[in-house]
Amino acid sequence: MFNERYVDDRYYDIESDHVKFEKSSLQFDFEQPQLPIFDTLSLSPQYKMSSRRRYSMFRNRLVALLPSFITKPTSGGTSMATKITPTTYLNGLRGVAAFFVFCHHYLMEYYRDITFYAYGTRSEDNYLIQLPFISLIHSGSFMVAIFFILSGYVLSYKTVHLIYKSNGTGIHDQTIFQTLASSAFRRAPRLYIPLIIPWILTTLIVYSGYFTRLDYEIGPPCIIVMPAPTLFDQFSLEWANFKDYTNLFVWERMYPTHLSQLWTIPVEFRGSLIVFLLLLCFAKVKHGVRLVLEFSISWYALSYDRWDIFLFVWGIIFSELSAIRTIATNSTYGIDLWLNKDQTMLRLLRYGMKMLWVTLFLLGAWMGSFPIHEDDGGDVSPFFHPLIDLTPSTPLAELESHRFWATIGAVFFMLGMDHLEILQKPFTTSLAQYLGDISYGFYVVHWTILRSIGRFIPVLFIALMENRFHGFCTAFVFELVLTVWLGDIQMRIGDRPAVKIARWLEKSCMQRPRS
Repeated sequence: MFNERYVDDRYYDIESDHVKFEKSSLQFDFEQPQLPIFDTLSLSPQYKMSSRRRYSMFRNRLVALLPSFITKPTSGGTSMATKITPTTYLNGLRGVAAFFVFCHHYLMEYYRDITFYAYGTRSEDNYLIQLPFISLIHSGSFMVAIFFILSGYVLSYKTVHLIYKSNGTGIHDQTIFQTLASSAFRRAPRLYIPLIIPWILTTLIVYSGYFTRLDYEIGPPCIIVMPAPTLFDQFSLEWANFKDYTNLFVWERMYPTHLSQLWTIPVEFRGSLIVFLLLLCFAKVKHGVRLVLEFSISWYALSYDRWDIFLFVWGIIFSELSAIRTIATNSTYGIDLWLNKDQTMLRLLRYGMKMLWVTLFLLGAWMGSFPIHEDDGGDVSPFFHPLIDLTPSTPLAELESHRFWATIGAVFFMLGMDHLEILQKPFTTSLAQYLGDISYGFYVVHWTILRSIGRFIPVLFIALMENRFHGFCTAFVFELVLTVWLGDIQMRIGDRPAVKIARWLEKSCMQRPRS
């Protein structure tokens, strides 16, 4: 979901400063096999070359099916490391958030009440996984809110930093305009092209009769989605659904019939356009005034229940704060300059700032743990009494109170995360970065897997192990590995080609200076 420009054999992410690598994991230089049969039989050189080529092609195709984290170290004979920058953790955080969304959807199928109620709401709500903070691993609403903040942050990062570097002189105006024009032009193909293959495959699975409904139970008979009479009718229905899904003039959430998790993509696209529009409008505004305007617009959007716009605008605000910290060269935003180098006051200031960010981080995580069903006939979890009392009487808060608190909590959570390097470190590890690289592909394919083959796997393992919990956990690991593998393939055949196609379209359509 980033935009890249290519540098030598690598591509450099202009919005997040991530360094990734263009060399495909599908390309390898293998030694040709030395088979004894070619030494003993009198065969023509052409036949020998043809056989070896076929063998090499067959082996390359098998290798292409392996996950990229297995094949990447062998590419070029060296291991390639990711450069750690102040925004590297954003990629890892996005990957972990996608994994938690998978956990939410998997648990929701078979243990619905555990994911919908908090610890202590009812007598049966006594699982550790329902406790605040622990329940973040299946808090889908909170992770979606994190997604939207990250998108606003990443999409605005380069532009905002250029605005601060320019500092009103106009020396970067041309670059700012080109960055905004390029990002806006490529956003739609970048988001929608990767959906084509999963949508087609899901349609075929539905028609084959192996796509199931969500019924919150494990065990036969699984309720099958009834397919259309013919394959043509099935694709016609999906095409009509896809047209409604891509209607940009409808602001309500659009849920595709068989890919419900993709409701976030049109929201993502509209939010991206809002980000580009605000960056263009405020590019020449004074820094302080721009921050006040962005802060005001975010809360104005939330007052009308546009929680998604609130989050995207806060992504811009995080870019502003990042640029200010870069200029001030510390995390105190230059406040230390007023203390006249008083070391005692400086230590107190830094300690106080750290305590502020830790408090906001924990407060945000607590809000993000707010359950989907906060009460049951008047019974309320003791952990969330204060939040329920503070819930405002707005349509969003009354209909989806968990969404409201997830939105506020995501901002607090990111304020703490963005200012404390120790909290960022887990998301800069190789595992987190890999999850970030495949996160879009992982997110796109996971629902189809859970609704098709993933629906029958728990039934199988529970029958084999004769224990519901053990079979459920074993099936979870199996389905997670399967989803990671297919998400990796989707990244290579859908995500990365979409980046190249978007750049090719931009290069083909944009005007060139006349000589």
